[in-house]
Amino acid sequence: MKKLILPFLILLITTVNGQTTWQVCVSEVSNAPCSNNNGVFTPANLNISIGDNIQFTTYMMAISGGYDGSTHQIRFNGTSPQDVVLPISSNILSQITTVTTPAFNTAGTFTMECVNSAHCFNFAQILEGWNCTGYSVTVGTITEIEEEKMKKEVRVYPNPTSGVININLLPIKNKNPKVYIMDVLGKMIETKENLTTDKLTIDASSYKKGIYFVKIVSDNGNVIKKVVVE
Repeated sequence: MKKLILPFLILLITTVNGQTTWQVCVSEVSNAPCSNNNGVFTPANLNISIGDNIQFTTYMMAISGGYDGSTHQIRFNGTSPQDVVLPISSNILSQITTVTTPAFNTAGTFTMECVNSAHCFNFAQILEGWNCTGYSVTVGTITEIEEEKMKKEVRVYPNPTSGVININLLPIKNKNPKVYIMDVLGKMIETKENLTTDKLTIDASSYKKGIYFVKIVSDNGNVIKKVVVE
């Protein structure tokens, strides 16, 4: 029953009035009650927007899980308004417990830490008092997150090339994309605007051999890719 319920809890994301509540499952390393976790928080790393919050959920009875406490104390980069306490249920009829943080209103990357020595078996971490590092939440504006996604998904290929330059514009097709190609001195070689295609192909057969920069501009942000013409 646990494995049927919890994957749904982990993946569920709710949005109300522009605010998104992200679901994170909390478990211990040795006895992972939340699906097939390999750590304390699942997912381990989140990218969220300013104004969003996180709901932590655990599905575990204290009497059956080997926990040495009755709560998870969760904090972000030290003392924070978002620090919360997640109880561990001892009620056999109601094993799921949740707690929701206040909204995150400061941009940046914050570690998620949990106090419970049953979680981590790293002695140095236990001595520090706050265990289970390596988990984080990155809070940014919607534009920052979309721009990071754009950098990963917009591809320029082949590289190196001797004939054509292909640019995958599908992720930003509806975001007013523009493409500019410049040489190493900053001289504009090509300008492509008012694009509505999934893929742009540029004939580079007449280009001199060397390094060029492809600047892609959209409503989601800007990205510059380097391409070598042979």
